[in-house]
Amino acid sequence: MRSEEWKKVEELLDAALELEPPERRGFLDEVGASSLELRREVESLLAGEPQVDGFLAGMALALSADFFADGEDSEERAGQTVGRYRIIREIGRGGMGAVFLAERSDGEFQQEVALKVVRRSFADSDLARRFRQERQILASLNHPNIAWLLDGGVSAEGEPFLAMEYVAGVRIDDYCDGRSLATEERLSLFVAVCEGVSYAHQNLIIHRDIKPSNILVTNEGVPKLLDFGIAKLINPDTGKGDAETVTGLRAMTPDYASPEQVRGVGVTTASDVYSLGALLYQLLTGHRPHRLKNRRTDEIARVICEEEPERPSTAVSHVEEVTGADDGKLATLSPETISERRGRTPEQLRRTLRGDLDNIVLMAMRKEPQRRYASVAQLSDDLRRYLEGRPVLAHKDTFSYRAAKFVRRHKAGAAAVVLVAFALVGGIVATVWQARRATAQARIAAEQRDRARIEAAKAERINAFLQSIFASADPNWYSSGFGQRGEVRVVDVLEQAGRRIDVELKDEPEIRAELHHTIGTTFQSLGEFDQAQPHFDAALNAYRALYGERHPKVAEALYYLASSKMGTGDASSGLALYRQSLDLFHAVDPNNANVPYLLADLSGYLSGTGETVAAEQAVREGLEMARKKYGDEHMLTLTLLSRLGTVYEMRGDLRQAETLYQTVLATSSRMPNSKLLSPGWLEHLGRISFYKGEYKHAEAQFREALNGARQTHNENHPQHINLLLTLAEILCLQGAYAEAEKDAIAALDLLHRGAPRDSSYQLKGLSLLSLIHAKTNRPARAAIFLREALTLFNNLPDEARYQDDGLLGEALVVMHREAEAKPLLLKRYEFYTRRFGDKNPQVIITRQQLEHLGAQARDH
Repeated sequence: MRSEEWKKVEELLDAALELEPPERRGFLDEVGASSLELRREVESLLAGEPQVDGFLAGMALALSADFFADGEDSEERAGQTVGRYRIIREIGRGGMGAVFLAERSDGEFQQEVALKVVRRSFADSDLARRFRQERQILASLNHPNIAWLLDGGVSAEGEPFLAMEYVAGVRIDDYCDGRSLATEERLSLFVAVCEGVSYAHQNLIIHRDIKPSNILVTNEGVPKLLDFGIAKLINPDTGKGDAETVTGLRAMTPDYASPEQVRGVGVTTASDVYSLGALLYQLLTGHRPHRLKNRRTDEIARVICEEEPERPSTAVSHVEEVTGADDGKLATLSPETISERRGRTPEQLRRTLRGDLDNIVLMAMRKEPQRRYASVAQLSDDLRRYLEGRPVLAHKDTFSYRAAKFVRRHKAGAAAVVLVAFALVGGIVATVWQARRATAQARIAAEQRDRARIEAAKAERINAFLQSIFASADPNWYSSGFGQRGEVRVVDVLEQAGRRIDVELKDEPEIRAELHHTIGTTFQSLGEFDQAQPHFDAALNAYRALYGERHPKVAEALYYLASSKMGTGDASSGLALYRQSLDLFHAVDPNNANVPYLLADLSGYLSGTGETVAAEQAVREGLEMARKKYGDEHMLTLTLLSRLGTVYEMRGDLRQAETLYQTVLATSSRMPNSKLLSPGWLEHLGRISFYKGEYKHAEAQFREALNGARQTHNENHPQHINLLLTLAEILCLQGAYAEAEKDAIAALDLLHRGAPRDSSYQLKGLSLLSLIHAKTNRPARAAIFLREALTLFNNLPDEARYQDDGLLGEALVVMHREAEAKPLLLKRYEFYTRRFGDKNPQVIITRQQLEHLGAQARDH
């Protein structure tokens, strides 16, 4: 058969594959009417289709059909329980699974979640282990533009599931079109999306499936990214070799997938840059960037890997039939409908897109990862440059280009120059003035260009290094030096990166410093303060060598080093570094964005050491900056307000402290993720109720705080353990000894099973158990716990020794060991009085214990 005949067969085969099997018979009859030979060739190829595993359309059909093993309809799932969640209704469905609106079913508290239940065919034998290994890492993504991952696991029926923050919003493309957002408004919304993706990349997490349906916009106009890292959870080996290309396609959407994803090679942060470029293309033009004739894998690979997308300014001139994302109905995209949805005429929209926006989108979507933007942050920065009328990196850097940008930014100034030039044409004064001005502008332009090139080169070098780190995390290439083959932990990857920085980047101190800082912050977010500290030290030394002692980067490095010192329990060094950092910021960059955060941290530690005057001064300075920069309804502002409440609490002004805590809690309830923000502030209020003797009220507040903490933290988190211990103490005070014992044992068990070994928490738990056993007439058991508590007490510094609310002294009194109790309580009283004054709540509690002890002695 000649080549042109084979081409005809190819075209007919493609057309036949687009039809459902019942419709193909009529189609083949039409082919046979003109050529029996062509019909026989097409029929022979179609006959082999069932054995071919390369048709994405067939695979997509298999993924969407028979989602559940028994073929049950989604409506039948309403009321079913998955893990500890009860399904209300289905809200979405895709190739990997279905998403349901669900609610907590354990009765502990009310909470609606988006419950993603993974199709059973994806549930390999290692899935449950991977979920446990990865879900805490994903849950640590705390960013306003990322939907929180709250929980995950495998149900009793073997269905892997993820419980995520339920976002009441609409797809980003529908949101933009429904409100007829102008191009500039769409870009501002897209920049917020980039901030969320960039934050995740800094935490070594790649999204892998960025598309409109994975970005919902709330009624307040806040975009939320969904399904972060879920492709990795479900299929961590995706894209690891050519043999897995088809498998890899299951965890991506071809219209937004990068060439490397389609080819099945390593996925890096550059893949997310490409997908963001494809998303931006659609938001700006209404069209998808690729023209796929069919959904065969060879066609997808050819178009995405070989065909350059049209320039956006050209694409908006096309007419295209598209299928609705929700209703599946055909609709016509025309230049008129597209421009109308953007508040422009067709010609205005073309002019808007022509030039910089064309270049930005196409640079993000370059076929070669190394030729794209070096990072999402760089893409976002270029869009900001465009919105501000400044030169963008994606444009060829020419004088005429920069001059045009300058004129657009300074139209009034440019007009004035023209008038002066006309008035003084031929004059020596005008000539000299213009020459000097041109020289100054050229110098500024050159400096901007040089700095932009330096930043671009630096970003590309950082991106290349991080990409190599991501590649090293491939389980197929995983070194046995880390652990068992196929087991990749973030901590191991970070340790490997840390070892490589100073070797591979020894001649690039600025890049080395930034990477040390990034790895340090990542370790710190995982609670690994000991491992974070050397990286912060290295970053500080590098910045000092680069910039000298008086530079904002040095101040920032001191701040992060201080926080790591505090995390390891080295409070004296931490406080000294906080003060050093603050003094340097005040001297070189007083409005730096880090300053109010630093002041919040510093005020908290100052309050704990009794320096309440300095703490109040710090918190009020931070509050002024936070309110000016962020307003009243912001996490930082509320944190600083609660710090002010702590100052009043330490001084014994419980009424003022309670008022501030109530204000913080009420304000936070109006904010997104309010349920996730409130546990700490509920704890503050519960503590005030406890000090006032309102134990029932305190119990309710601590229970609510504990339930909230379970949503935001792993059970090993110190806040969860402290809340559990304090709730046990309140139950003991009310005589609910069995329940109090249960909670105290649970807290100590968490401490012994691997939670941070905070000795003050252990002392509180041991003292509480000895007190409970003594009050329930079990003296032998009480003595065992008391002995262990006293041993621990004698080995602790004063800072941690008196954090048990006087429970150890109380246990000694109840066990009739008054001779040991009195000196212990006296020292506790002196410690708190000297530090906080005689109105501090702990001073009052200890004074009452001593008075009770004296009354007992008089009675005897």
